[in-house]
Amino acid sequence: DPGLGEAYALRSRLTDDATVAERDLRRGLELNPSYARGYELLAGLQAGGVERIELALSSIDRAIALDPLSPVNFHTKAGFMMMQGKYPEAIALNHRAIELNPKFRAALGQLGFMNAVEGNFADAIGYTEQAVALDPRAVPRRDLLIQQYLAVGDIDSAHAVNTPATVM
Repeated sequence: DPGLGEAYALRSRLTDDATVAERDLRRGLELNPSYARGYELLAGLQAGGVERIELALSSIDRAIALDPLSPVNFHTKAGFMMMQGKYPEAIALNHRAIELNPKFRAALGQLGFMNAVEGNFADAIGYTEQAVALDPRAVPRRDLLIQQYLAVGDIDSAHAVNTPATVM
């Protein structure tokens, strides 16, 4: 349906050409300016360059305004805050995402990572353990948890996370 904005926005995910993807997203949003997911996708595309982060923030803020109950929107904005080194803001946004969906693995994993960077290893391990419990096969999250255990000298817990051993 050439009049369906959502179709254009989602079609943008099927190409590796950023120009084509942005054209589809903009057409989709022109047809349906209330499509929050379209703004979230546009924000992700715009964040590809640091110089475009303000555009990305504008788009994700629009997505949040249109759909304030979507945890993905808050998590996406948290990623942009991380890119700018604004970890407290990113942490707060991911907490909001977790309030909306306590089983949101990506936000839990990002909270684990950010707390580790900030040196808050107890919180980091807690969040990462939750993310791993929700998806034990997620190798990157298991690796993060192993690194966090090793950072605090808990060799036994690190070994337990990697049993059976991760196959690369």
